[in-house]
Amino acid sequence: MIVILSSIAISIFILYVVISLCIFQKIPASLSNTYYMYKEKKEWLKYLFSIIMVSVAGLLMPAWLEATEGSYLQFLSFLTCAAIMFVGTAPNFKGTKLESTVHSASAIIAAICAMFWCLFVVGSWGIILGYLILILGLSLITKTLKTSYTFWLEMVAFLSLYTSLLIYNIVA
Repeated sequence: MIVILSSIAISIFILYVVISLCIFQKIPASLSNTYYMYKEKKEWLKYLFSIIMVSVAGLLMPAWLEATEGSYLQFLSFLTCAAIMFVGTAPNFKGTKLESTVHSASAIIAAICAMFWCLFVVGSWGIILGYLILILGLSLITKTLKTSYTFWLEMVAFLSLYTSLLIYNIVA
């Protein structure tokens, strides 16, 4: 069940990113910025970002909590997923001050908790470093390091988390 839910969450996330890149044919400033990009296409499409973030976190949370049961760092799993849900429920980060604060703080909490979990539970320094190198190369090839550095860092965080979680589930 853990691997199935994790795989569905990962697949949804990757599909969203790939489809967004294909539709817009550019690297967004951040993953959250796709909310505005879809909104420009059609008003109702803006909800895709929220649906994806909440779905991914909602599928990942039970799998991740079950996988980390008994770990003193299990709370990082919960905080990461809850924070991703908050990011999804406050997508209009350029809107009200409250929504901007909730969105930004939640994104930071999710990234920190996810990376701490990867580093201190799985010990995946190499995975994170590998994705940093890969993403740096992609950002230099596409000449989007300066304009899309947040997007690239988000990709490192999500990919490192998903890879670490799959490794953790296979080894455990």
